[in-house]
Amino acid sequence: MPIPELVYSDPNLRVYVRGIKETVRALEAAGADAQDLKDVFTRAGNIVLRAAKVPQRTGKLAQSLRITKTKNRSGIRAGGARVPYAAANHFGRNYPNGTHAEGSFFFKKAISAKRGEVLQTMVSGLERLFKKYDLGDPPIRITSYTVKN
Repeated sequence: MPIPELVYSDPNLRVYVRGIKETVRALEAAGADAQDLKDVFTRAGNIVLRAAKVPQRTGKLAQSLRITKTKNRSGIRAGGARVPYAAANHFGRNYPNGTHAEGSFFFKKAISAKRGEVLQTMVSGLERLFKKYDLGDPPIRITSYTVKN
């Protein structure tokens, strides 16, 4: 399968999308607010955020989960200065003595479980905005998606 010209990815999920830039440009030209676009992708990110089953000890890791919002994608992050162990908790860690701590892969599992709902939310949200501004059908098409194992 040839790779589409527009590819947005994160370490766990790669979604092949055609027309996302054209969709955003058409909505902006019609007067759509950037916040409307951010809301569509935030709703999609919230689905994964709610599905993430984060290991609980103190609750700091769960409290550090957040969504990054832009007008053409959504990202989910964990950790920060007060929770520096977030990546090690998710991906696992190799110690200098040769031992290994397995990761919990809470984001990967949530993305895998909710990918259809996320994609449907994104497409339906963009279609709703196109109808709101009388632009017809959006040029966006999800051509395929894969989840890394």
